[in-house]
Amino acid sequence: MTPKIYIIDDDVQMSEMLSAAVEEVGYTSIVFNDAARFLSEPATDNDIILLDLNMPEMDGIEVIRALASKQCKSSLILISGNDTSVLHSAEELARAHSLNIIVSLCKPIKVGRLQDLLKINVKGESTEKKFVAARSSAITAEELNNALKDELFILYFQPQIDLSSGEMVGAEALVRWKQADGSLIYPDEFI
Repeated sequence: MTPKIYIIDDDVQMSEMLSAAVEEVGYTSIVFNDAARFLSEPATDNDIILLDLNMPEMDGIEVIRALASKQCKSSLILISGNDTSVLHSAEELARAHSLNIIVSLCKPIKVGRLQDLLKINVKGESTEKKFVAARSSAITAEELNNALKDELFILYFQPQIDLSSGEMVGAEALVRWKQADGSLIYPDEFI
């Protein structure tokens, strides 16, 4: 059974563009410009949700929390026009709630890349694992060297908080490889 692609984005033009891209590669898209309406839909484990994080009334973070409370097993592609740190934080939140994140994409979305991601998806296999395997197999030593020379690796610092006092007691440094389209490749893919 081919998964349905749910597109949740308050920008009507963006939704239409994403819908056309999704349907061009053979998927059925269902568009919601209102996140609360989407949450009443029965998404299946096989479905994929393209979720914009920056929406009025109910933003993507609230949708992530609602999906987690419903124990949703659909795969997520997070999208945002904000900087990559917002996407990264949303990914971390979703993963902490055991949601399946395929990838995060910065707006403007590169349609070809989105379509490639969707083409990789095959029923019965984890989209995330297939995407990581497909992307990882393409990484060469030369690409890593060029990324180092071009200073494409960025650090995020995740604070460690003492829950009893509320004070920061340290920080964990997290390295990411920033791609030209704004997406991030994580260490388990390039080390």
